[in-house]
Amino acid sequence: MSFLFELDPKSEFVSDGVEKFRHEIRKSYVEACEKDPELSQAKIAEELGVNRSVINRRINDGANLTLRSILELLWAMDRDYVFETFERKDDVTHGDNCPPRVNVASANSEIKTQNMSFKLS
Repeated sequence: MSFLFELDPKSEFVSDGVEKFRHEIRKSYVEACEKDPELSQAKIAEELGVNRSVINRRINDGANLTLRSILELLWAMDRDYVFETFERKDDVTHGDNCPPRVNVASANSEIKTQNMSFKLS
């Protein structure tokens, strides 16, 4: 059995944003593990003082993601982040809306030119 849900514009915007964050968290975890083969969910859990299953849920399905939990995960993975907002264009859907090329500063690194909306690196 399948269901079709039609989302209002606000719910669609939020849903798209949550999915982008989930994707970036998973991508950051994979990249961090490639850089440090000793990194594991258990090691991250130990550093953060939580059970490994909590880390698994946060990385794989975005369960209980808050700004604090996202930043704690990034810290434990030795990753940095960039957060950027920009004005939406009225003539395109949310998924097609791309930010202009701008200079953005990450929390702990030099200014660099990037083209992105949500980027956790």
